[in-house]
Amino acid sequence: MPVVDGPMGLPMEFDIAMGVRREDRELRAEIEVAPGRRRAEINATLAKYGVPRSDMGTAP
Repeated sequence: MPVVDGPMGLPMEFDIAMGVRREDRELRAEIEVAPGRRRAEINATLAKYGVPRSDMGTAP
């Protein structure tokens, strides 16, 4: 379910990406696993600030 805002119901959902130089293989590997390891902390921060979550089905 997309998050919408405003009287016209405009979608407020955006992809986020990170990138590193091709030769930075170690950094790339760390970035790939970091969100999973810190998922609880990320979720708590988003909830603390009332960030709407489309991946949760409904806004908090």
